[in-house]
Amino acid sequence: MIYPIVPKYKVEERRRRRYQQQLRRNFARISEKDTKVFAHRIQQKLKQLRYYNLLRHSNPDVIDRLMGEKKEQLVEFIRMEYDEDSIWLQVDSMNMPIGVRADDIADEQTLEELSRVCQREVVWHDSLDGGQWLEIVRNGSRAGIPDHVGFAEAFQQLGTTTPGTLIPIGLARGRNFINADLNKLYNLLIAGVPGSGKSNAINVILSTLIARNTPDQLHLALCDLKGGIEFSFYEGVPHVRQLVSETQQVESLIEELLYEVERRQTLIKNAGVKNIVGYNYINRHRPGDQLPTFLALFDEFGDLMLSTDRQAKKIATAGLARVLQRGRAVGVRLILCTQTPNSDVIDKSIKHNLPNVLALNCANLQHSMVVVGNGDAAGPGMANAGRGIFIYNGIRTRLQIPEITDKQIREAADYATRDEVLTIDEGNPVSLDEILLYSIDNLGRSLAERALFAEFRGRITKSALRVELRDLDNQEIEIDGIAYRVIPGSGSAPRHLIPLSYEEDNTQEDGNNEY
Repeated sequence: MIYPIVPKYKVEERRRRRYQQQLRRNFARISEKDTKVFAHRIQQKLKQLRYYNLLRHSNPDVIDRLMGEKKEQLVEFIRMEYDEDSIWLQVDSMNMPIGVRADDIADEQTLEELSRVCQREVVWHDSLDGGQWLEIVRNGSRAGIPDHVGFAEAFQQLGTTTPGTLIPIGLARGRNFINADLNKLYNLLIAGVPGSGKSNAINVILSTLIARNTPDQLHLALCDLKGGIEFSFYEGVPHVRQLVSETQQVESLIEELLYEVERRQTLIKNAGVKNIVGYNYINRHRPGDQLPTFLALFDEFGDLMLSTDRQAKKIATAGLARVLQRGRAVGVRLILCTQTPNSDVIDKSIKHNLPNVLALNCANLQHSMVVVGNGDAAGPGMANAGRGIFIYNGIRTRLQIPEITDKQIREAADYATRDEVLTIDEGNPVSLDEILLYSIDNLGRSLAERALFAEFRGRITKSALRVELRDLDNQEIEIDGIAYRVIPGSGSAPRHLIPLSYEEDNTQEDGNNEY
C-alpha cells in the first residue's frame, strides 16, 4: 500500500487539533472536580470568617450556640454550574450559619481572601431573581494578591525614566504594581504591629530613594527612638543629614525642620513662584541653586507621644503639625511610623494633615478605626506579613509590600556612599519552567518543596517558592509540547505532575471496565 505524502504543515495542524480535542474531552470531568475543590476551599475559609465574627461578638449566648450543635455548620451551595470562563456557586442564603451573613461574604476583604485561597478572582453577584452567587473566574491564576513579592522585582519595574522620588508601595490584584511619587504623596502615616512588615516598608522606601537620587537631590533626617538600631545601615550615607536616637534630640530636629521650611518659603517667595516645582524650574540651568527633596522619617514616634515629658510631647505635636501643614509646597516631607496608632499618639492636628496612609496589620479594632476609619486593618486578611491597605488621594488599595533583604539594603547604602545610582540585581532567579523541568527530569514529576528548595537555594526564597507552587494547583500547563496537570499535595504527599494523556487513558480504561 502506498501512503500519500502529507505536507508538514498539515501534520502540525492535525497535532494541534488532537491536542485541542484532548483538552475538550477532559474539560467536563476536570470542571466538575475543580468545582468541588473550589467549593470546599471557600467553605473552609468562610468557616474561619464565622469564628472571627463570633469572637468579636459581645453576646456570650451566641458563642455558646456556635459551640453547641451547630459548631461545624458550613455555608452551603444549592447549585453548582460551570462554563469555559467561570465556575458558579449559588449560596444557600436562607440557611446561613450563625455568624455569617450575605453582606459578610460580599465584603471586599472577604472576596480578596477567597480569591487568594482559590488562586482565582472571586466575584459576588446578587440579584432579586437569580439569587446570590459566587463566580470563580477561570482564565488566569493571578487575580488575587500574592503572598510575596521581592524588592528586586519591585525596584526594576520603576524603570530608568521615572522620577527619582517614585517609590514602590506594593503589588496589588492582577499583579499590578502600586507606586507613589514622594513629591505628590507629600506625607505618609505607616502603622502596624511588630512583625507586620512596618520596618520592611521603611527600608524599601529609604533604599529606593538613596539608590535613585544623589545627595544633591535628596536630604534625609532619620529619627529612631529605639536606640538607632533600625537605621544602622544608613550611617555614613551622604544623603543622611541628621540621625536622631534620643528623645532629647527630637526637639532640635523639629526646630531644624521648621527652620528649613521657613528658609525655603523665603526663597520661593522672593523668586516669585508658588512652590518648589516652580523654583527648581526657573533654576533648571543652575543645578546648584535647586532645592532638594527633604524627607524626615520618624520610626515609632509613639514613644515620644506617650512619654512622661508632657512639655516635649506638646512641642513635638505642635511642631510636626506645622511642618505637615507648611512643608508640602516647599519640598519638606514627613513619614511617621507607629505600632500603637491610637488617639493618644496620633493627635487630631496631625491626623488631619496625614490623609495618605499605609496600614499594615493593626492590633485591634480601635487602632484600625484611627488609621483607616473602619476595621479592615485588623481583620483576618491582614495576618500575612507585608499585607497592607494603601490609602492615597482617598483611593484604598489592598496590596503586598515588597520584601527587602539586609544584603539589598547594604548594596543600596554602599552605592549611595560612593555617590552612584544603583540598579538592583536580583542575581540569577529561577524560572518556573526551570522548576518544572527539574521536577520531570530528576524528581519523577514530584513538586516537593524541600527537594526543590535544596536544588535552587540562593536563587529563590522559601516563601517565594511556596507561592509559585501553590499558584500551580489544579492548573493545566504545557511543558515541551506535553500537557500536564498539577495535582495538589495531600497530607505528607507533595504536589506532582500528571500528563493529561495519562489521565485520559485511565478514564477510558475505567469506562471499559464498566461494560
